[in-house]
Amino acid sequence: AGWDRPILMLEGPFQPEDIVMAQAKDLSLVLHSQQQVEWLQQHAARGLPLPLSHLHWKVNTGMNRLGFAPEQVESALAQLHTCGLLPDGAHCTLMTHFSDADSGWGVAQQRAVFDAVLASLRRRFPQLRIDSSLANSAAILAHPAQHGDAVKATEHGHRVAADAVQRVSAAR
Repeated sequence: AGWDRPILMLEGPFQPEDIVMAQAKDLSLVLHSQQQVEWLQQHAARGLPLPLSHLHWKVNTGMNRLGFAPEQVESALAQLHTCGLLPDGAHCTLMTHFSDADSGWGVAQQRAVFDAVLASLRRRFPQLRIDSSLANSAAILAHPAQHGDAVKATEHGHRVAADAVQRVSAAR
């Protein structure tokens, strides 16, 4: 009702039918598995229109919940580029999730893995616009240098922000 900004399906499609629904509602998808790439290829092979102006690719840099292994991202992206689902000029975002942004453990290691994958993708696919998204709710406040081109704030992020404000206020 009046919302005209992009909406991102953070876990991507759970089944092939979700692609049709996402398309009908103009939702952006996060891809984190080979199965999702195959569903998109099957969708396109059936001749169904699929305007994918912006896909997000989640790489597992250490959180170990969802995401392509770092060595799998390039191949998955190449599959969709080769079959025309990511045409030259397409915009996509490589994203990750820090495993412990509150304490900072692992942020540098995860960032190094992410940066290596991003650099490799940009070299291999200079015809694509590939942005970065690293910071989850906790990292938005704790690690501003790790934001990338976009951040992922959630309802949890509101609690994190409120807690941070309280800590700053108490310290004064």
